[in-house]
Order: sequence, then C-alpha cells, then structure tokens
Amino acid sequence: MEKLSVYMITKNSAKRLEPTLNAIAKVADEIVILDSGSTDNTKEIAEKYKALFAYNEWTSFSGQKKAAEAKCRYQWLLNLDDDEVLSPELIEEINNFKQNPDADVCLLKIGDMFPGYTKPRKWGRMYNIIRMYNRNAASMPDDYTKDRIVINKENPTIKQFNGLVYHYSFQGITPLINKLNLFTDEVVKTMLAKGKKYSKARVFTEFPVQFCKYYFHKRYIFNGYYGFIVAVIYSFFRFVRIAKYMEAKKAEK
Repeated sequence: MEKLSVYMITKNSAKRLEPTLNAIAKVADEIVILDSGSTDNTKEIAEKYKALFAYNEWTSFSGQKKAAEAKCRYQWLLNLDDDEVLSPELIEEINNFKQNPDADVCLLKIGDMFPGYTKPRKWGRMYNIIRMYNRNAASMPDDYTKDRIVINKENPTIKQFNGLVYHYSFQGITPLINKLNLFTDEVVKTMLAKGKKYSKARVFTEFPVQFCKYYFHKRYIFNGYYGFIVAVIYSFFRFVRIAKYMEAKKAEK
C-alpha cells in the first residue's frame, strides 16, 4: 500500500479546520500544515490530529503551498484547503486507490457548500481539478497566486475520482470580502511581475461581464440567495483587481 501525505496552509482556521482534519485522518499517513501566523487555536486542533504544524511567514498562496509540499515525506500527495471536506465516497475511493495506484495524477470534483446544505446542489457550480498526485509526475508551482498542480511528466496517466470534496468557502460576507481583498493584492503583484497589460475599458466592462459569467455560466444561479450574493461579490472583486492594477500602473509613472 502506498502512503499518502496531505498538506494545506492555514491562518486563523480554527472555526473550519476540525471537519476537514476529521475526514483527512481517514486517508492520510501524514498531515502537513503550514501556518502563516494564527492567533486562534488552529495549532491545537492540528496537533489533536497529529499533524506536522510549522510556521512560514506569508509569501503568496502558491508560495505557501509549495513550502508545505516540500515538507511532505511521501511519494503520493493530496493538496487540500482548510475549508474542504472529503466526502465518505471519496474517502473510500482514495483508500482503495492507495492499495494499488493505477495513475500518475488524480482529478477531484469540488462542489460549493452554503449554509444549510448537506451536499452541493446538483446543478450548482462544480470544478474538477488535479489535487492528488505522485510527486514524480506533478508538483505545486511557485507562481504568486496560481496554486494549481502542474504536470511535469510526459503522457501521464490520469484517474477521475467520483466522490466529492465539499467546499465550505462561504464563512460569511465579511470573511469572504477580506479574503478576496488580500487575493486581489496578490493577483496585481502577479500581473505587474509578468508585465501583463489590460485595457482601461475593462474598468467599465469587468463587473457586468463577470457577473454574467459567475451567475449563469458558472451556475451560481442554482445556489439561490447565497448564489446571487457570492456572484455579486466575486464579480465586484474581479473589477477591483482591474482597478488596483490601473492604480498601480499610474503609481509607477
């Protein structure tokens, strides 16, 4: 049987961390948590589940994840966020896979959870990305904000898991706004570092275009009251990202 390291990054995650770790403990042979300065009892909860808990001064989302990945001991890795919970079906699939791995990387389906939900809405937003992987085939990049696994093996074999990851990203309006405000700062750093250019016209078009994208194309319309609120907030911060970029470019001049 292959052993599995599960890693994540945290900061003041105590209110949401325990359900995540409770599920992880059913598949992980090692849990690695990289913290950027929690002042609540995040550390105590992590140590309850015998996690390796380490401090790393904040760099960027991907930089923190890359540093957490480096602390893992085993060949197989699972990257999760502190607000993501493995479903019972997915736990069973992962444990079966560990018996005889038949792929280089694994795709996980992640569904949004809002207050009152027992599982993601059938027609709501769902995204399917690589989260579990053999470190000989893929890795976490250090690319400012892009904390998505990058495949570095030619012609890798890919497995699709059917069980879901429940994503409890909505902790309330204020925490979401605070999180996105920080995230847009990181995105602007990436834009400037890579020399990206954006038309000034996007200041006027970004919000309505993004709202249509989130509410209809990404199917937040199927998440009722909370779906509308989150679509508005996400669209607004896509606008804020462009506005902050324009402000930074003016400051450079």
